[in-house]
Amino acid sequence: YVKRLRNRAKTKYYLRMKRFPIIVMASFLVWLSNSCANKPIVQQKTEDYLLECLKSPSSYKFISFDLVDEETLLNQIQDRISFFESSLEFDKSHLESTESWLNHVKSSRYSKDIIEEAEKDVEEALSRYNKQKGIIDFLNAQLNSENENLNIVVARNYKLTYEAKNPFGVELRSNFYSRFNKNDELIAVKDSEDDSWTLLGDFFQIPEYYDRI
Repeated sequence: YVKRLRNRAKTKYYLRMKRFPIIVMASFLVWLSNSCANKPIVQQKTEDYLLECLKSPSSYKFISFDLVDEETLLNQIQDRISFFESSLEFDKSHLESTESWLNHVKSSRYSKDIIEEAEKDVEEALSRYNKQKGIIDFLNAQLNSENENLNIVVARNYKLTYEAKNPFGVELRSNFYSRFNKNDELIAVKDSEDDSWTLLGDFFQIPEYYDRI
């Protein structure tokens, strides 16, 4: 009788030990499921993109994910105006140089072919200058209009802090920046705060703008 009791106790012990790994694995899967479910979609998309770029994705360790700032349509228009104004200065300088060359070849009695080529260069430079100026005028008109959407948030910028091994096997802490539009679509990324954004998609919100570029 005592022997049967001992065997029964051993059987219960072995059954419990067999169930233990299953319980641990089930608990881990539940934790993992809840972790993914609670993770913001913008964070998940940022990590997915980053992991494709890392030399050692298996060494990735999450540290934090934070909202840096938000951009309104007004911010975007102002940024585009600044961009095209800087470009316009170059186009103006190029136009002046082509006009100067045209005057030179005409006054110096160059061949007809060279003069016609210089005239063509001036026409192309003038066309580009007028196009750039037209875009700036259009964007300035949007700023001066009574557009109720100017203060609507159309993009958000995030910072992901993580640790991972570099190509030499050294574990480093780094930041990775991502930009999402209002539909939570990843539209731009960069490796540091001072870098320029690498655009994955355009997020400008004025359809008429595309008719002018």
